[in-house]
Amino acid sequence: MRARWLVTLRNLVTMIVLAMIADMEHWAQDTHKEIEPVSWRTFSTESESPGRVNLPDGSIALLGSSTQARIEFASDRRTVELVRGQAVFKVAHDPQRPFDVLAAGSLVRAVGTEFSVRVRPEYRVDVGVTKGRVRLTSSAQADVTLPFSLNTALLLPGDVAVSDAHGISVAKQGWLTFKGETLAQAVEQVNRFGRGRFEVADTRIAQKNIGGPVRILEPDSFVLLLQAHHITSKAAGESPDGLPKFLLRPPSTHQQGDK
Repeated sequence: MRARWLVTLRNLVTMIVLAMIADMEHWAQDTHKEIEPVSWRTFSTESESPGRVNLPDGSIALLGSSTQARIEFASDRRTVELVRGQAVFKVAHDPQRPFDVLAAGSLVRAVGTEFSVRVRPEYRVDVGVTKGRVRLTSSAQADVTLPFSLNTALLLPGDVAVSDAHGISVAKQGWLTFKGETLAQAVEQVNRFGRGRFEVADTRIAQKNIGGPVRILEPDSFVLLLQAHHITSKAAGESPDGLPKFLLRPPSTHQQGDK
């Protein structure tokens, strides 16, 4: 009886695996079929009204509110121009036709992956990768005075990047690790990611060397690192762009300013 049950189970597993293989082969044939050239089409969403665009190759674009994108598909390319706003892309695998997103002077290239792109003011782009990998290229010349600035970067799952007038900066797995940069350089780098605004309020500490990891999406992580270097931070309301603002001082100056 047990032997008959095991044979039945094996047969069932074999049928399921064969069905999965058939589905995968059908999916692969669908994604590689020839697609007729499509002219640029514009998709827009209103405020607080996100939208979904099902693309001809099976890819999906999830547009955030107040977003505009222009999309063109052809037999040799897949191109999206993100004019404004934010979008998440789930890209169907096709190595013969890279999936390009153009945004504020930056190019994000993928083959088959999931990633998000956000266009911000001042010609700045944020990119985050959920699955697969993407190549980010900036049209700006990297600023050699900033240790983390690049012209191009390969992003893996969990990576967060910002591309702006200074080039590209990448937080691997969402972390920045400082290795002796000055406080002024560290502040410039953290501020680029736009989760908080830090300002050196006492020039005497601007050249102080900083070392250690920072969780870039959490401003408090930078505050804790600064405390370890005997630098105090004081909340100072919000910056003009609505982000929490912090003033950085040596401990003695901070204490006297509070009296």
